Order: sequence, then C-alpha cells, then structure tokens
Amino acid sequence: TVGTLLRRMRAASGDYLPPEDACPTFIEAYRALLALETDLHRHIHLENNILHPRTLTLEKEFRAMTGSHSVS
Repeated sequence: TVGTLLRRMRAASGDYLPPEDACPTFIEAYRALLALETDLHRHIHLENNILHPRTLTLEKEFRAMTGSHSVS
C-alpha cells in the first residue's frame, strides 16, 4: 500500500522536480517529499529484512530455551 502511495505521489509531482519558476517554499516541499520517500523505503527495508527476521530468530531461541510453544 505504501509503495503504491509513494509511486502516485512521485508521479503527481513529476518526480519531485519543481517548475523552473517555483518559489523556495515549493522547492523545499518537493525536497521534503523526496526525503520522506527515501526514509520510508529505508524504514520498510529495515523492518522487512532485519527487524522481523531477527524477531523470529529470537522467538525461536526463546521457545527452545523455555520449552514453550507460544509466546505470551
């Protein structure tokens, strides 16, 4: 869902390229949107590829250590 929204936002803004006659506030808004997109991609990557797999590993280790079948 977030990926779709980011693509739509990028398309609507023309790849965050402000018009040549854009005021500084407009230019800053596009710069901020690009920074938001970059940060969100980084956050999603960290969650999906580092944090969630590590959590699953820790849960398995906990279960093995305690003999538990579920985490409360």
